[in-house]
Amino acid sequence: MNAWAWSSIFHTRDTCFTEFMDYACALSMVMGLFVAAIVRVFYMKSKPLTLVLLFVPLFYFATHVRYLYSGVINYDYNMKVNVFFGVLGSLMWLGVSWYQWTLGRRYAWRMLAFTVLSGLALSLELFDFPPKLDVLDAHAAWHFSTAPLPLLFYRYVMDDLRHIGSRGMDKFALKLT
Repeated sequence: MNAWAWSSIFHTRDTCFTEFMDYACALSMVMGLFVAAIVRVFYMKSKPLTLVLLFVPLFYFATHVRYLYSGVINYDYNMKVNVFFGVLGSLMWLGVSWYQWTLGRRYAWRMLAFTVLSGLALSLELFDFPPKLDVLDAHAAWHFSTAPLPLLFYRYVMDDLRHIGSRGMDKFALKLT
């Protein structure tokens, strides 16, 4: 929600600060999906490995946000960072959800659809086209096409958590005793 809010603010009021917030929050959404993929893939394997794998991208995120805050924003570099972590996270999510699908976990189609549709939407951002009817350009079409995608992700996560809980694999459950 934070990324969408700052994107809306930036597109209505273009200042250095709103541009920074738009870019930083967009990356936080991409990195959030990437970090979630790391946790989902490695949480049952090794806690030390998971922590190391989380530290590197989180440190990079902090460093990149500091770079963005410097006020000298290189749009191409920022896009490459977002695409890099987005593609890496997508590949991980595709691997996890495909594996789940082959095990008969039918809810995995949601993550497969989310990932493929997100990639298709990204093509609108990468292969820019001029505005149609002076209103709809590639960036606006990208925003419009990504709006319903979080619903697929949310439903997948809820179903996956139900599956994990039903199997007694809920290592993230808080121990209140």
